[in-house]
Amino acid sequence: MVDIEYLAKPTPELLGWLSGGQLGNRFGRSIRLWFLITRFYLPEYDWRSSLPQPFSYPQLRDRLFAPTHNLQEQSTREAVSATCANSDCICQRTAGELVFAQVSLDRQLWLERVAQLAGFSASELEKNIAAFPFQTVHRSLRDDLKYLVETGWLEKPKQGRYQLKVLQALPKPPPNLLVNTVAAPLATAQQRDLLHVLQAIAFVQPNLEIMADRLWQQVTQSGSMPSVQQRLFVHLDYILPDQTQERVDDYQVTLERLWEMPQGAVIQFETWVARQERLVTATVYPVCLHYIRRAKYLSAYRLNGTDELEWHNYRLDRIISPQLKVLPWGSTEIPAALKLLRDRGRLPTSAEIESALEEAWGFDFYLPKVFLIMRFARKFARWYVADSVRHPTFKCLAYGELRQVVEAHFSDIKERRKILALIERRSPEDAYYGGWIRWRDTNVLMRLRDWRPNGEVLAPLVVREKMREEVAIESQFYRD
Repeated sequence: MVDIEYLAKPTPELLGWLSGGQLGNRFGRSIRLWFLITRFYLPEYDWRSSLPQPFSYPQLRDRLFAPTHNLQEQSTREAVSATCANSDCICQRTAGELVFAQVSLDRQLWLERVAQLAGFSASELEKNIAAFPFQTVHRSLRDDLKYLVETGWLEKPKQGRYQLKVLQALPKPPPNLLVNTVAAPLATAQQRDLLHVLQAIAFVQPNLEIMADRLWQQVTQSGSMPSVQQRLFVHLDYILPDQTQERVDDYQVTLERLWEMPQGAVIQFETWVARQERLVTATVYPVCLHYIRRAKYLSAYRLNGTDELEWHNYRLDRIISPQLKVLPWGSTEIPAALKLLRDRGRLPTSAEIESALEEAWGFDFYLPKVFLIMRFARKFARWYVADSVRHPTFKCLAYGELRQVVEAHFSDIKERRKILALIERRSPEDAYYGGWIRWRDTNVLMRLRDWRPNGEVLAPLVVREKMREEVAIESQFYRD
């Protein structure tokens, strides 16, 4: 059985999804879409049996509005509802009445969340809640039906006709719409610990700061939090000044809104390429965000210099554009290859990234992978390597199996001989580890540097040579 009960309540997240991630611009439409979808599909309204299949707009119009409603297609917005004054027609009901009349919602929390998702000021929120979503021209309602067809809620068997879908064929909601957000009250100690953690990690997700403030207000107003020493601390490195942090948060909010749209969107921005020391304009399909080694990164799909699609990670604080430019799918600035993926339903997903991250150690998951062999003094390995998880493939290797490992992972005969010669000159009493890494991944290289001088790279030779060169340069700093 298909569960569509999540449609019953017009949560801000549901409205945001129905608006295609543009709740601020489509608030009234999102209310209309929610109302129509619930009437079409929820059994308590049973419009499925009262509407012909397929149905026309006039048939829907007559089912939706009171008999007093103006039926003239060319009528203005004011004229359409003028004849319905003081009636029970749906055009006389405000957005607030439609939302809160028949469903149980925490009004204050709902309003706060809508303001956050839509970017409304207090006055804008008040104005939109008091507006009349169905007090609109017939052309707008016809466009709503077209939009429901485009987003998969209706079928259009022929011109001017619409048909309900079977429940199994309805659009699949994002996971956040299916999560029950009503949790059991937390004990005082749990509230205190949660508050400290939220305050420490709020920079990762801007919404957490709002949650922390709300929780703080609750526990202080209730008097449930005694004045005691903080016993739980979370220390996370984050290297951005406040001004840059605000800009990065704005990028993140924009991206999260885009990801509420069924097919996302393509964005464009200027970013600083540190290795090349130059600015470039990037046009990419954004997929997901990561926080790693003191910064936030956007994983996105782009067209490279040889006109091939590829993955790339962008550090958010190195984007210099005041805002991310959102390109409509019809834009000529979007690479044709990306449009083709969209048309074929093959746009990249975060699942592809997760799979690549599992293959090898390294956040730059699109780089070539090589097999790493490390040697450590046994005492150092015991305390700093053995009981830590670097990557599922990075495991302890017995000295006696190293030859077999080298022969299995290194096909170049010269490299294989050099590696085996190195191993023969090392002690069987040392600890050895091996696993797949992404070559030239910055975070992996930083970990190898952190292990110096207690860790030696034995293979591959390209990584060993990289470490040797760095050590040679460092040694020059301490000659006097």
